[in-house]
Amino acid sequence: MEQKNKDALIIAAALKRLNEFRLPRVLSLKKKVDSGEVLSDYDFKFLRRVFDDAEDMNTILERNPEYLKLRDKAVGLCDQILKKSAENKTG
Repeated sequence: MEQKNKDALIIAAALKRLNEFRLPRVLSLKKKVDSGEVLSDYDFKFLRRVFDDAEDMNTILERNPEYLKLRDKAVGLCDQILKKSAENKTG
């Protein structure tokens, strides 16, 4: 299979996972920290998986830079959540 087709399949799967699973959970965590709560260990593990998945996509995204902005926004949102949770913890 041609590399472009492989990339397209991987990107499609990643976008489906983002839309159906990752983004709803990330937005739920944002609500949680915005209301003053802190993240649980389970929440941290989930966000670590999001960061790891984003990193694993680097090679594919270098070949398909039109998706870089989306990856950066998702990672940025996760980073904001982590920072807000830390702020909530220190009070």
